[in-house]
Amino acid sequence: MLFSSAARKGGAGLRPLRLCAAVAAGLMLPLGLDGQSPPGVISAIVVEGNEVTLDEIILRELTHPSGQPFDSSAAADDRNRLYNLGIFEKVEIFPRRNGNGGTDLVVAVRETIRLLPIPILYYMQDQGWSYGGGANMINFQGRNQRITLTATGGAEKTYNLLFFDPWRWGQRISMSALLRRRYSGHPVYDYRARITRMGLGLGKFSANKVLAAGGAGILEDWSIALPTDTSSVVIRDRFFRFRFILDVRTMDIWRDPTNGLRLRWQLAPVWALDAGSSTFNFTRVDGAIYRMVQDGRRPLVVAWGAGASLYFGQIPFYRRQFLGRGWVRGYPSNPLLAPANVRRRMAAQSLVYTGVELRKTVIPRRLRTISEFGLLALVFIDAAWGFDQNQTLAQAQPLVGYGVGLRAFVPFLDVVGLDLGFNAFGGGPKLQFKLGHKY
Repeated sequence: MLFSSAARKGGAGLRPLRLCAAVAAGLMLPLGLDGQSPPGVISAIVVEGNEVTLDEIILRELTHPSGQPFDSSAAADDRNRLYNLGIFEKVEIFPRRNGNGGTDLVVAVRETIRLLPIPILYYMQDQGWSYGGGANMINFQGRNQRITLTATGGAEKTYNLLFFDPWRWGQRISMSALLRRRYSGHPVYDYRARITRMGLGLGKFSANKVLAAGGAGILEDWSIALPTDTSSVVIRDRFFRFRFILDVRTMDIWRDPTNGLRLRWQLAPVWALDAGSSTFNFTRVDGAIYRMVQDGRRPLVVAWGAGASLYFGQIPFYRRQFLGRGWVRGYPSNPLLAPANVRRRMAAQSLVYTGVELRKTVIPRRLRTISEFGLLALVFIDAAWGFDQNQTLAQAQPLVGYGVGLRAFVPFLDVVGLDLGFNAFGGGPKLQFKLGHKY
């Protein structure tokens, strides 16, 4: 009884101290001095939904800082970065309170199909239809590695085996390998060629994938059969080509950019491996700037692109470039199919080009069942100047084309494009099917 009374007296005397301690503890809790993170501050990252992809493949792409409150802007950038891997159909990043009173950064993903069939069907105006198929194994071993195997027959016979690992060693050191065999004609010259390519490459990405640099050594073996009146003459060219690429990208997202820029420089010296082959140099620089001029669910975006494709030295005749189709939409790839007054402008050793596209979203991209679908329409104008040793760039006359197009975003095939191009010289509209944007 005496003990209890004394204890009560002592407790009464300590009551103000206990009150102060409680107030101090309450003040310290938001500062995280209790050993736990304050509410709203990210204390851990939780990855959900990945059945094959290793956690480390996802975590190494994230830039959202731990120990700080949730940042919706950083989360949006990380979401785009994960989408750019091409192995997820859905990515969501959000904060969630955990059972310990802290906040987790949840990265919820849904993986895309890993083995994708590749149907191939295309038409070349001068050669006819080619058809075939293959398979694309993405996210091989759960490490975002890609293996592609394709084959075609018909007008163009091809075999392709490709391997790519965007982060094979260290800090974003990539590796690529290729083996290609192609049997094909030429859009202008009357010959059949057998082309074999084997290559191995290494690359380096910056931490945020704004800058990438890489090089590849490629062996090329060309066997060209030129028809004569009685038989054919076979020309054999063997080269070793080293290709160096510097790539700068600051777009908000790679698949359908609305703001930012892309700049790419490729240098590819070619050395002859026998006395009958040529040694020459090739370089290409191109880029594009993207600007959103109208925001909202259906934004309006301007894409302006420009570049140059330059050969130096005595190049083989089959390396000459033709300004139609891919360079200037609205013209055929074969100058012989163009009006006579523009044929002389279409063949060149080197060329400079530019173009503008005005893109308007028709159906906003959003998740439908298993992947994102969307559609945008565009109007474009292209221009290019071709030149060689006999005609300088200042003397070159431009080739100009213009038209309209559609870009559909579909699962597994990136961006499917359809362009209807026209030109001021007549010859009828030209329809072009392609994968991806031009700019």
